[in-house]
Amino acid sequence: MVAGVSGCAATSTRRIDEVPMSTPVVSARHFAGTPTVGALFLPGFYPRLHTCTASVVRSASGSVIMTAAHCVHGSGKGYVFAPGYRDGRTPFGVWRVTAAYGSRGWVRAHRPQQDWAFLLVRPREVGGRRQVVEQVTGANSLGSAPRVGTTVEVPAYPIAVAGRAITCQASVYRHAGYPAFDCGGYVGGTSGAPWLVGTRRGRAVVGLVAGLHQGGCTPGTSYSPQLGPAARRALVRADRRAPPDVFPGALPDGCSASPNRP
Repeated sequence: MVAGVSGCAATSTRRIDEVPMSTPVVSARHFAGTPTVGALFLPGFYPRLHTCTASVVRSASGSVIMTAAHCVHGSGKGYVFAPGYRDGRTPFGVWRVTAAYGSRGWVRAHRPQQDWAFLLVRPREVGGRRQVVEQVTGANSLGSAPRVGTTVEVPAYPIAVAGRAITCQASVYRHAGYPAFDCGGYVGGTSGAPWLVGTRRGRAVVGLVAGLHQGGCTPGTSYSPQLGPAARRALVRADRRAPPDVFPGALPDGCSASPNRP
């Protein structure tokens, strides 16, 4: 699921072990977007095709974004982040990635519980002043894995040329040790989308579309790795501009072919 194939819609191809905990299953809606969440472009693909989602996380440097580790290959240099992206417009600018940070468990062994990455983005000149991304967009704090029953909001960008954001509110349950939720519309490109709790005055990222099967095998269920101390250590390394990691790229997601995959 390198492009972010994850689930969130009732479908006849849903795996038996991905049956939602409650009914009915709701569907995501298009919305105008939010400043802290944006489309992520592979090197050389901006402004054409965005293939994953990323979000700004609070840091001392104000220059760190978060996405799924399976979205990143190599050093991360050359990736492009467009927060608040909508129909080809970039209201909060375009930010270039300079380095990537993850966990030893992912870099060496592709452990799905550590399918997250922190990317350092370069400051920009805005109105003649040097600014970091957090000064322009704000940021969400990094939280820990949500409890069962927590309601999360998940802004995301399906894979597209141009395109608009989607969002959904859904209740978290647990499957095979992974936080999970059900909501329609989270297809390719939504990998890395943050699971947000709180209000617009203060939000935390408690998960992201990633983890088991790189986020999910069908458009019926999305998963997250359990965020915790390892993720916080990687964020600190990114914030301090420590020697970066080299990501190996994603392995097959372990899903059988499905007509719902892009």
